[in-house]
Amino acid sequence: MRGALLCGAAALGLAAIPAQAQTVPDSQVRKSAAAFAECSVGQAGGAWRRQLLRPYGDTATHAMMSRLLDGACSNQPGWDQVLKAPRLQFRSFIFDALYRADFGDAPQPADLAGLQPLVYPVAEGLNEENARPYLVSVAFGDCVARQDPAGARAFMLSRVETAGETAALQALAPAFQNCVPQGAELTLTRSKARATLAEPLYRLTQARVKP
Repeated sequence: MRGALLCGAAALGLAAIPAQAQTVPDSQVRKSAAAFAECSVGQAGGAWRRQLLRPYGDTATHAMMSRLLDGACSNQPGWDQVLKAPRLQFRSFIFDALYRADFGDAPQPADLAGLQPLVYPVAEGLNEENARPYLVSVAFGDCVARQDPAGARAFMLSRVETAGETAALQALAPAFQNCVPQGAELTLTRSKARATLAEPLYRLTQARVKP
């Protein structure tokens, strides 16, 4: 028997993903974070790509992120709340914008399931408490993206806090269901779905388009 998927108007918490990955910004913060990410990737996309594709938890990445956060794009309404988002959540905002910038106009890759397993590296010496939420999250998102690449793409290209985002997530629900670990219970919000999918979909698409 597989785990259970719970969906609702505000729902869709993830018992399988640790608490650090579960904190969800409110609607205005999501909009502000998306606007910042789109602006920052537009101004410094190369720097974000170089840093975020380094191992998770890398100290140089954190230092670079701090400098980028102080840039001209940090004038969005609700920015002070955006800064309170957990590291994984904020990281996903940038990968979301990178996916849109790099692959938004590209054809949908025919298949992601057939790709070799990807390695999601973590920095040497990063303790389990900090590494585990990241590794569990990307493993789950990797599974969903491989199950339904077209659905994952449609969801990630939808705009936050729109009816289109809700509809795209509902269409993607069977893939999430298939990836719920046995015995776990999944309640998934739109924020959590993006946080889970953004990096795996970006990396898998990159592996398919630029092997």
